[in-house]
Amino acid sequence: MRRIRIGEIRNSLLFDDELFRTIRRIKIFGYGINGAFLFAGGNSVTYKVEIDGKIYAMKCYTTLDPSRQEIHKVVSTLNTPILITPRYFVDELWVKDCYTDVALYPWIEGVTLTHAMRGAVHNKRADRLTELFEEFVRLALQLHNSEWRHGDLKTDNIIVCCDGSMMLIDCDMLIHSALPQRAVKGTPRYIHPQRPDVADIHADDYPTACIATSLAALAADLSLLTGEPVVSLPSEGKYNTIRQLLSHNSALVALLDAIHSPDYKIDNITTLLKQCTTHP
Repeated sequence: MRRIRIGEIRNSLLFDDELFRTIRRIKIFGYGINGAFLFAGGNSVTYKVEIDGKIYAMKCYTTLDPSRQEIHKVVSTLNTPILITPRYFVDELWVKDCYTDVALYPWIEGVTLTHAMRGAVHNKRADRLTELFEEFVRLALQLHNSEWRHGDLKTDNIIVCCDGSMMLIDCDMLIHSALPQRAVKGTPRYIHPQRPDVADIHADDYPTACIATSLAALAADLSLLTGEPVVSLPSEGKYNTIRQLLSHNSALVALLDAIHSPDYKIDNITTLLKQCTTHP
């Protein structure tokens, strides 16, 4: 199956809703001669759109993957407050010589956790980083107490809403017992080196530990933010620095050590998450 170019999707959208099978009366925000989009990922491009007076993030896929339909069928059955679930349209948009799938996510006002972290560091708001840490732990506890896992957990896939709560976006890598086992690629920086390609219920353990310890360490020392705001297997010198910063909290130290463990599983992760916000 060929990869669809972003420019080809842009050209199809120039026809408004004429090349959609079922979606009608669509308005694309910021759309002009350059085909402005919100962001492009490894297998999709996303636009902010209005349809019948409602705002959505419209994800148009650049790869054709039949397994996504199965994943989104399971997603539609989930009753969870922490995942923004889309309406999924199979073979919806005609692009050059084939149809591609489209997902419509309800528009949630807010910013990604990546953006919120960088903003807090830029404004020298250690207190804001502590708030983000505490809210992320709440989100992570709900995730790890659920029957599913995100599969591509990272700060870019977490929205910090206007009320301070957090929600997950992008469910294309979802892991659930109702789905057949399959290779889950995810984002390399957020994958433990020993995690198998066929991901399991422990797939989110490592990125959870990375994000939680990153937020806690940044709240203690704003100068740590360089490149991606995640701990993720730092050098020995940096690891020792971070370990010292977190030494007052034994649960956070345990999460940091788990990042460096040869085992990608953190069997007691929910216990550690609870302890890191309630016990020294």
